[in-house]
Amino acid sequence: LLSGMSPSTQRAVIMVSVFLMAFFFNREHDSINTLALAALVILAVDPPSIFSISFQLSFISVFFIIYGLSWVNGFKGVHLTAEKYSITSKIMTSLMVSFFAFVGSLPFVIFYFNQFSAVGILANLFIIPLIGFVAVALGLSAVFLYPVHTILAIGCIKGSAYVIEKSFTLVRFFSELPFAAFKTITPTLLEMICFYLLIWAAVNLNKNRIVKYIALSIVVVFMADIAYWVHERFLHDDLRVTVIDVGQGSSSLLEIPGGQTVLIDGGGFSDNSSLDIGEIVVGPLLWRKKIKTIDTMILSHPNSDHLNGLIYIARHFNVKSVWTNGQPADTLGYREFMDVIKKNKITMPAFEALPRKTLFNGTLLEILHPESDFISDGEADRWKDCNDNSLVVKVKAGSTSILFPGDITESAEMDLASLHGDKLKSTILIAPHHGSKSSSSELFMDNIRPEYVIISCGWQNMFGFPHPQIIKRYEEQGCDVLRTDLNGAVTVKTDGKFLTLDPEVKRAAVSF
Repeated sequence: LLSGMSPSTQRAVIMVSVFLMAFFFNREHDSINTLALAALVILAVDPPSIFSISFQLSFISVFFIIYGLSWVNGFKGVHLTAEKYSITSKIMTSLMVSFFAFVGSLPFVIFYFNQFSAVGILANLFIIPLIGFVAVALGLSAVFLYPVHTILAIGCIKGSAYVIEKSFTLVRFFSELPFAAFKTITPTLLEMICFYLLIWAAVNLNKNRIVKYIALSIVVVFMADIAYWVHERFLHDDLRVTVIDVGQGSSSLLEIPGGQTVLIDGGGFSDNSSLDIGEIVVGPLLWRKKIKTIDTMILSHPNSDHLNGLIYIARHFNVKSVWTNGQPADTLGYREFMDVIKKNKITMPAFEALPRKTLFNGTLLEILHPESDFISDGEADRWKDCNDNSLVVKVKAGSTSILFPGDITESAEMDLASLHGDKLKSTILIAPHHGSKSSSSELFMDNIRPEYVIISCGWQNMFGFPHPQIIKRYEEQGCDVLRTDLNGAVTVKTDGKFLTLDPEVKRAAVSF
């Protein structure tokens, strides 16, 4: 009750209660049955608990501790005894407990957090005794001492707080080691099931021949799964573009035939400390697609709703090159982005040195705007603000083309139209400036003549994007409109001839 009755606390209370009842009635106690009973009781009271991360991690860890120790000791159940162990035996037992908990929870930890600790087993030797046997004991002692002796109770609380503070210091020490944790791709449900079945098969391999056949079958399934993902990542021959649902912002992932990846913008909010779109949306999407390397990261312009999500990606992924228009911004996000690029030694060519056309295995990326010397001409062209200086990129695969115009407004659109004219024609337009009234001018749309428009915007955003007038203009042009606020992420696939658009939420956009 004092701890708040989290799922792990509920499990412990129920398991200990069942053990004490078995002891009281002089009946044999089976740990696996007790664990199962604890799960059933919790789920009977609160069925949605099964979807709780703490519930899953707590029960899978304890199950593997029980199962692992019983396998090591050569009997089915783990029973508490009064036998005294040597210091060496206690240390070995602690290491085994940590090891089995680590192995058992590994798939779930990677699935939810995309990382695993390389120092957890060692750190637990120090952290668990301090917290479990000292801090908790002092805290509980204070509860019972308080009605009797307030000063002693306060002393216990201060002692507990001191131990916890020192434990946090140890945690920080271990976590700051260069090899403390590793980021990794997200496992699928099939891969997680195969992992646990392989452990079971390895433990029971010598029991009978059927287990060997099962183990062989699991290995075959694993190999087939690896082959599938190798094809999905490196051997596919179509261009895949995902317009990611990042709320009020913009981010698009390009998966080019042969496995190269391009990330155009990363979404984001003004304050990453409260909500980091790169950490909670873009990063997990990449990991689910088994992507750890971004060959080219393109920042259209340094506004937070395009920039801030890229900071996390640049920090935690293998980013080979960053393209920007070279225009700086006096913001915390931009400074942090530059610091990460410098720290991770990511290549960032000067804007004027960027090739206007780049061919990635049959997919052409062309920079249409701004001009390479736009910064030096900035005084003459005062209308060119941060939005109008957005990198405008056209991606072309065969007869299919997609235009990424960033946040340009009508002034920049006029420049583009006069410079490129019909060259702007594209199959798909990513709506400029999230469908604002200041963009998607009639002349610009007449030059592009898109079949589809994808609008990246936040649900019921404070700016009122997309503007009803712009939606009407798209519809008058005969465009099919998809919106991330209504349709979620939109995936585009094309082999250069045929084109498919797959919205995450298959629901028609609202007509105005």
